[in-house]
Formats: sequence, C-alpha cells, structure tokens
Amino acid sequence: MSDEWDEKTGLIYKEIITEHKNNLSLAKKEQNNIRIMEILLSLRLNALQTNPDLRKNFIDELVKNDVLFINENKNNHFIKYLLNIHSYQIRHSILSVLSIITSTLNGVNYLLSNNFDILIKIIEIMKGTEDGQVLQRFCISILNKISIKEETIEVFLKYGIIDWVVKLLQRSKINSINSFCVDFSSALLANIIRSKTTLAFLENNNSVCRNLMETFLSMIREKSSQTLLKHFIICLGYLDEQRFDKVKEECRFHKRIDEFYEQFYKMETNNEEEEILKHKILDLCKYIFPINGEKKNNVYGGNKEARNYENIIKDFEKQKGAIIFECFQDEVC
Repeated sequence: MSDEWDEKTGLIYKEIITEHKNNLSLAKKEQNNIRIMEILLSLRLNALQTNPDLRKNFIDELVKNDVLFINENKNNHFIKYLLNIHSYQIRHSILSVLSIITSTLNGVNYLLSNNFDILIKIIEIMKGTEDGQVLQRFCISILNKISIKEETIEVFLKYGIIDWVVKLLQRSKINSINSFCVDFSSALLANIIRSKTTLAFLENNNSVCRNLMETFLSMIREKSSQTLLKHFIICLGYLDEQRFDKVKEECRFHKRIDEFYEQFYKMETNNEEEEILKHKILDLCKYIFPINGEKKNNVYGGNKEARNYENIIKDFEKQKGAIIFECFQDEVC
C-alpha cells in the first residue's frame, strides 16, 4: 500500500464505496436506470479525484467491495444489463467505470472472474460504434488493458480484432480519427501479436501471417505518428522469428526493413524535437532487426523505447507507478 494510504484513508474510501454500492443495489431493484447512471458517474468522479499514487488502492477497494455485484451474484448480469441498453449515457457511465477498474491487474481479474461475456460485449460495442467516438475510446482502453491476460487472446482472435484494428488504422490514413483510438488500438494490436497464442496461431496459418506481415511492412512506409510507427515496428519484431522464416522470405522481410531504415534515415526534419523522435525510431529498428545484415542486439534488450514497451506490460502486471484514468473533453452529449 502507498505510504499515504493509511487506515483512516482506507476507512473513508470504504465508506464511500459501500454507500455507492448500496445505492446501486436499490436503484437496480427499482430498475431506475437514470439513478444507476448518476451513481456510476459519482463513483467515477471519486476515482478521478483520487491522488494518482493512491488509485491502485481505490481500485482494490472497488474490487474488495464487489461494487458491480460480480462475485455476489456469481454472474455478470448487472454489467451486461447496462451494456445492452442502447443509450449513450448509460453505456458511457458503465464503460467509464470499467475503464477505471481495469487499470490494475486485480481489476482485470475481477472483471473476468466469471467468464468472458463482458469482454465479448465490449468488443461488440467497439465494433458497432462510429470511429473515434467516446464510447469506442473507452472500449479500446478497456480491451487494451484486458489483452495483457494471455487467456483472453483466443477471444480477440475469434472475434477478428487483429483485422478490425488494422482496418481502423488504415481508415485513419484516409479520414481523421481521434488520436486516442489510433494510438491505443495499435497498442492493443501489439499486445495481441506478442502473445504466445497469437504467434502459435500465425505459425499454423501461413496465409494469415503473410497478409499481416505484408500489411505491417507496407504501413511503416506511410506517414504515421511516432506511437503508431513504434507499435508497427514492435509487431514486426515479434514476427522476426525463425519459425516465420519462409513467410519472411516471401515478403522480403529484412530487405524491406533495411529499405525503410534507409528511407527514414534520410527523412528531413523541421526541428530538434522531430530529429529526436526520428532517431528514437531508428534506434528501435537497430536494436530489434539486423539492419543491413549487422547482427542485432538482444531483441528488446538494448533500446529504451523497446524496453519501455515490455516494461509497460510488466509494470501493469506488477502495478508500478501512478495510474492515469481516461477522461475526454467531449464526453458530455
């Protein structure tokens, strides 16, 4: 526990959360959806007002008190009931709270403790929401955090999330899509690609692997944000394994990586900041791939950007550092 999370603070938050749960229970019995929405938004406000260094403790209290009745009822009926209501306000209230709860591994485990029904419903909402809209952002945020769990990857594969994310990112090249969706969906993509389940699937499905590799190799040549480009390179890094040698040869993998590196190296920048970002990408490539035939260093071992990605995952699992909760200026509708 944080040094600032003493017994008194814990009791105060426990009282706040217990009050919200009791109010939710009453509103649920009365089937008062407006009141449920108000209580969930109040709960979220309390979370947002919590010191970032203490937010893990706040989430632990939410889980311990089973604020969404997941353990009490041994099912996900309450959450699914709210998610099935076709109302922006209702879905916004529950998705924003789920985004908070899934900010720790303990919260993710709580949400998945019965089955994957909630995960599947959130995928459905994400796919059915207009690109870049608030609800889609919350869905992507939640799925990105859940994808840390290896056992969820089969669900992501079954429901075609790799293909959906790739097409979203391709659409973002044509139409302006909120940068949160672009950056965090590409992070979700990297989480899925890195998993043992996905790599085994791709090993047994050469055509899918080939199409994916071709897509990534093509998209790194297009103008992209540093975050998006970094995630594409990391995805390609996970595909740079001996078991994919045949597909890599067909795709001219290392030749095209070298060509990208040379092109990016020659790219002109307008200021010092752009030059720094440029060299971060070049350094990432040098430490992941054998550029121009040079022996590469340990994959993800020497480069700060590459290490950061792996550390983000490890830190989430161990829950290190302050927790940031999503909050968007255009949420009110």
